[in-house]
Amino acid sequence: MEEIVPIEIGNLIMLQYLYLSCNHLKGSIPSSIFNISSLLHIGLGSNNFFGYVWSNMFDYLPQLSYLDLGECQLSGRIPMSLFKCKELQVLYLYENRLEGTVPSEITNLTSLVHFSIGRNNISGQFPNPTPLLQWYDVSENNFVGEIPSLIRNLSSIMGLYLMMNSFNGTIPECLGNLSSSLLYIELQKNKFHGKLPKNFAKGCTLQSIRINNNQLEGSLPRSLGNCKDLNLLDIGNNYLNDTFPNWLGYLYQLQVLILRSNRFYGQVNNSDVKVSFSRLRCIDLSYNNFSTCQFFLKICMPLEKGMKRKVNQST
Repeated sequence: MEEIVPIEIGNLIMLQYLYLSCNHLKGSIPSSIFNISSLLHIGLGSNNFFGYVWSNMFDYLPQLSYLDLGECQLSGRIPMSLFKCKELQVLYLYENRLEGTVPSEITNLTSLVHFSIGRNNISGQFPNPTPLLQWYDVSENNFVGEIPSLIRNLSSIMGLYLMMNSFNGTIPECLGNLSSSLLYIELQKNKFHGKLPKNFAKGCTLQSIRINNNQLEGSLPRSLGNCKDLNLLDIGNNYLNDTFPNWLGYLYQLQVLILRSNRFYGQVNNSDVKVSFSRLRCIDLSYNNFSTCQFFLKICMPLEKGMKRKVNQST
């Protein structure tokens, strides 16, 4: 049964933590909630609310550090009053109907660690990140422009989600330097061009790289071999021009390798390099210029024998 949040909730003037996420609440969010100046956390995400955000929505929440309004069907623009919440560390506004731009005052939120506004109708240039950010999600909006060089200051960044916008320009070299903290890079379905960053550092912690459906060219940087925890690499639908990267077989966690619709060429074979690809579950080499695929016979035969041994041992 769907229920409406009563306006009387605003009478709880000593309330510090309010969590109502993931229910079936409907109607508009009572404005009385945002008059409770003692609130530290507000969690209202994943409900069936509707309505607009209003300009002075956050005027009376000086101590607020956690705000979850994701998946609430809210319309309007990000209100300037939000940037009065100087203690804010977590901001979830994803999957709403927000529009307009992200005000430059976002940089006032210097304690922000999680920033997620994905799946809205927000436009404009790349929203300026704040230095403590660990998770940055502006995916599935209408952003344009280049990734600014100040992204190099995000020394603690773990997840960078920019997919399905209209970002352009080149991918900054500094992304490779951030790979000691980065786990996830999601840049797919934009308009990036040029070459991939060359300097993925030793000790790289990256687990997933999705840069498919852009306009990238050149070869795969050999420094990707430093990403020992990588389990997914999708660079499909670009203009990359290289031979088969058999050296990726040294990445023993790699399970998904997508190279489709590029300009890779030559043999999928190298007898001089002993590689395993032992955890590979999905590979897509389609729409390239490869001439032979004998290499994978060498990989698959021992894997098949190993599977048969396991079956025989279990029967």
